This record gives sequence, structure tokens and C-alpha cells, in this order.
Amino acid sequence: MPDNLIIHPMQTNETKYIQQMDRTYAYNWPDQYYIKSLESLDYYAFTAHMDNLYIGSIFYRIIKDAMFVDKILISKNYRQWGIGSKLLQTAMLTAQSCGAKDVTLKVAVDNIDAIVFYSNHGFKIEQIHSDYYAVGEDAFQMQRNI
Repeated sequence: MPDNLIIHPMQTNETKYIQQMDRTYAYNWPDQYYIKSLESLDYYAFTAHMDNLYIGSIFYRIIKDAMFVDKILISKNYRQWGIGSKLLQTAMLTAQSCGAKDVTLKVAVDNIDAIVFYSNHGFKIEQIHSDYYAVGEDAFQMQRNI
């Protein structure tokens, strides 16, 4: 873990960095998603910075006693540095303080790196959602306790 890593709640003016990074991935989301998420009372987001460079984020919702991870983005140049782990840990601690007892997420069945990442963090595959992203593009639902 880099000593100069800074994680903080996302600000609206940071969404442009997320949108730029998101466009490099297969499952990018509409630009309005980020703004609307930050305006919602159920959504939370953290960003990771190092040397004034945006390198990652996590978006999640807390509904009643459950946390739902929508997206973790880490710049390809900074993967395997523990940044995704730190973002996930920060989000889970925040969710736990809000009363969440478990975490659920969905991940594309062909996104092996993400599946391994989540498995290494205690997530288990609970079910498969056929055609979740598009026809023929399935997702695993993974879950763990906080």
C-alpha cells in the first residue's frame, strides 16, 4: 500500500475523472449515473488519489441493513497495489457504521480478475443472473458478511 494514498468521500467535481476512466472499460456507465448517484441519499462513493492523480473509486448503496457495491474502478497502472482493497475496506467500515450487515455485488462471469479479487476478500458466489448486462452476458451475484 503506497504511503501517499489518500481516500476520501467523492466530490461532484471529481466525476469527470471517473467518467474518463470508466470509458476504458467494457461495462462503462452513462455520465449521468455518477452525478445522480452522488445526489442520492442511498449512494456513497469514495475516491483514491496518489500524488494528486485520481487512481480509483468505489460506488455503493446502503439500503436498510445491506450494502450493495455498484462499481469499483482502479486505474490499470495501479492494480495490484492494494488500492481496491483499501477502497472496499473503507466502504465496508462506513456501511457497517450505518447498520449494514452484509455486502452484495454483481460481477460479469468473464471478469476473472474481479471474481478473484472479491473471492480473496471473502465474497462467495450466491447465484447467476442470466443476460444481466446484455443478451448472453451473465453476472455472478457475490455476497459476504461485514
